[in-house]
Amino acid sequence: VGDVIDMAVAFRKTLAEKRPSDVAVFIGHKADELPVGVPLEIVPDEHGLFTRVKVFDGPAGDNLLAVAKGLRAAGQTLGLSIGFRVRDARMERRGT
Repeated sequence: VGDVIDMAVAFRKTLAEKRPSDVAVFIGHKADELPVGVPLEIVPDEHGLFTRVKVFDGPAGDNLLAVAKGLRAAGQTLGLSIGFRVRDARMERRGT
């Protein structure tokens, strides 16, 4: 939808207040299903949020790792999408 997030500051307070393990990892934002992993590390960087995850053993985790391995073999990476609530924001129009 064109949202732009300033990663350098957007998650600073949350990352200071929460441990990475306080965040659940789901496939496709399906929070009504069991999580497939838990973050071990979440750090903002120049690309977004670097996240290192422990993927749980089991069919969903195994499938996730198989897809990630296949994408890597094809020279691609598995993307990560985040769910979030905005605490403080302002509207700006860019390049319209």
